[in-house]
Amino acid sequence: MSQAIIDRAEIARLEAELQAAFEKAVAEHKKHLPAIQPGTPGPDPWDTTTWDDRVQSTIMPVAERLLKELASKAMAAVPAALAGFGAVMTAQGIQEIIAAGLDSIATTATEVGGQIGQAMVTAITTSASASDLATSLDGVFAGADGRGLMVSRLMDHVSNAVSQAVVLGDSSYSQGQYVGGSKTWQTMEDDKVRPEHAAIDQTTVPVDGYFNVGGESAAYPGDPNLSDAMAANCRCVLVYDTGWGGGATAPPSVMP
Repeated sequence: MSQAIIDRAEIARLEAELQAAFEKAVAEHKKHLPAIQPGTPGPDPWDTTTWDDRVQSTIMPVAERLLKELASKAMAAVPAALAGFGAVMTAQGIQEIIAAGLDSIATTATEVGGQIGQAMVTAITTSASASDLATSLDGVFAGADGRGLMVSRLMDHVSNAVSQAVVLGDSSYSQGQYVGGSKTWQTMEDDKVRPEHAAIDQTTVPVDGYFNVGGESAAYPGDPNLSDAMAANCRCVLVYDTGWGGGATAPPSVMP
């Protein structure tokens, strides 16, 4: 049975630390931006290039540390969560999960910066005076919140690490003895399930196969190859059939 791997206090700490890093990056970037006049937005008032550098120096070190902590804790909890299944995850596997998670978070931070830039263009072009512009820009920066998307990305990748440990890290699988294994996509079967996920509920593929999720390819719920529309806050689970007549449910989330 699936269960929480990381408790709510850890989730709250993660959210607070990642939010603080994001707010610090935005505050530093605001100081860097030149004075802007109403009606003259310029080609890139947000200065995307410098923002990307700031993401790497301010947000990513925090994200990397959090990913390492959470992935390690999740991996340590797998044997207890899946007692008798024998799942393990190698150090290399954890590093791959962390690298994929960081790449996704960096992309998300860049996308958030682009959204802020678009909001700035709107504020600049619609403001009649410097006072109006200052008020509008204050509203843009106050509403700049990358926490939701980036926390979701972190959660997806830690959850992925747990799920993949069930089969891909199993010693028998790595030794080529894992014959006939499969995985089945299972939704929560309630009115919150996306139509695209409901459409593949109870779909079974080989353990190394992929699901067609609304026209997108995914190896598991929350796969980083999925768009945010198909991955964010997903509650689906995978049920693995070992090929030995038994099954195991991969924890769907690190959240309680």
